[in-house]
This record gives sequence, C-alpha cells and structure tokens, in this order.
Amino acid sequence: MLLIRIFVAVGAIEDFDPRPYSSNWHLHQDEARYLAGLEKYSHRVDEGKPGDIAMYRFGKHASHGAIIVSDDHVIHAHKRDGQVILCERSAMLNRLDSYWSVIS
Repeated sequence: MLLIRIFVAVGAIEDFDPRPYSSNWHLHQDEARYLAGLEKYSHRVDEGKPGDIAMYRFGKHASHGAIIVSDDHVIHAHKRDGQVILCERSAMLNRLDSYWSVIS
C-alpha cells in the first residue's frame, strides 16, 4: 500500500485498492502477482535511481517493494514494526530482484 499511496499522492498513477489479500500471500505464490500488478503502472529499468522502485524477493517471487530515495537509501513499509522505515540499500541487496520506474 505504501507504493500505491505515494505514487497516487504525487499524481503518477490513479488511485486503486488491491485488497483484499492475505497477509502471507507472498509465501506460496504460483505466479509473480506483485510484478504483474506493477507492470500496469511502471516499467522495468536496468538501474534504480531516486524515485524508482526496488523490488525484493521474499518467498518464491518478488513480493516487497521499496522506493529509492538516494544512492544509499530506500524507504519501505515494515509490517513487523508497523511503520515506514528508511534503510540502507545494501541491507537487502541479497534479496534484490529488479528495479522499476513509474516515469515514462
């Protein structure tokens, strides 16, 4: 929901609600659902830059997105902590799947 709320707020996409979905939907996927939804609003890029999305694998497919805010940091929603956090891009580098841009 964080990515949706931010990109709607800046006028990059139209508002929509992807719910309902299970809180552990990403664990046993038979298809890359998150990426399929992301493809409707963005496109894959080779390198992520500020304002782009970094997608991470948790489970079988990419299932967690963060917004790149600088060369060194991303923001993402951390469910366990119940908050949006700023973290170093290198912290989840081993789970990095791909980069996406909402900008045409």
